[in-house]
Amino acid sequence: YTTDGSTPTSTHGTLYSGSITITDKVNLKAIAYKSGSPSSSILNETLRGFWATDTTDNSFYKIPALLKASNTKAIIYVELSRSTSVSTTHANQIANEFSNNIYSKITTKFAPESDVDSNGKVIILILDIKDGFTGSGGYVGGYFNPRNELAQTYSNRADMVYMDCYPQVTGSNDFNITLAHEFQHLVNYNKTYLLGGGKIQDTWINEGLSSAAETIYSGNYINWKIDFYNTDSSTAIRQGVNFLSWGIYNDNNAILSNYSTVYLFFQWLKIQASNGDGIFKDILDSGFTDYRAVESAANNRLYTGTWKDFFRDWLIANA
Repeated sequence: YTTDGSTPTSTHGTLYSGSITITDKVNLKAIAYKSGSPSSSILNETLRGFWATDTTDNSFYKIPALLKASNTKAIIYVELSRSTSVSTTHANQIANEFSNNIYSKITTKFAPESDVDSNGKVIILILDIKDGFTGSGGYVGGYFNPRNELAQTYSNRADMVYMDCYPQVTGSNDFNITLAHEFQHLVNYNKTYLLGGGKIQDTWINEGLSSAAETIYSGNYINWKIDFYNTDSSTAIRQGVNFLSWGIYNDNNAILSNYSTVYLFFQWLKIQASNGDGIFKDILDSGFTDYRAVESAANNRLYTGTWKDFFRDWLIANA
């Protein structure tokens, strides 16, 4: 086999001895041969090593991934150990859905994407995210790591998002909604940090905008978040757990309460605003990264008031 793009032969290349180490992007070509028999056709694949995060302890590990598809706006890589579960046809469908539907909706309604690797495309790495899933319970459907936008340790130095392939079904409606959610995080980071002079947006605003991205992409309300609020089976919301307490309580009910209430609040903003979902871009364009971003956008698009007024009126609307 060769990793420099040259054609392997019985006398040229490296003889396979059990494993091939992939650290960066390589063009792998391989051939099987036996004296007295015809040689095989040449395998020609592009592989790349990617840093990923173990979400159970936030440690980093590196995986080899196989290039499966590429079009105008997306590059699909699949973790090598999972590559047989995502066909080239399936990978192209995901790339087309991103390029034709997700990309334009998110960049138009929120902000343009970054291009730190100067290829004009977003890498979508499909992998089995290390999230502690053992066959039941919760799992991580996808994530964006801003480290990849910067030149630092464990950075892939690429505009990319990570998407789970187990137990999440690749290319499903939930998969695509999660992809839209994570892509908003990417464009948000470009707007606030890369173009905004290193500003860090409050988590609840960033997550609120990503929750809004889910409905902008799908065209439908996210019913489980509405149902979770209405049911409030753990009574966490009635006890005061909502998006303003993001990160304070880390049990599952509190986390789901955060996601449920922030979704409802940002949908309430859209319903009340004179420019509908245009208020989301107003929030990003405000220059603020805390409650003042919402306050200033709401003053322009809803009515004159303070942050406390808008939060109060949202609570009353829910009641």
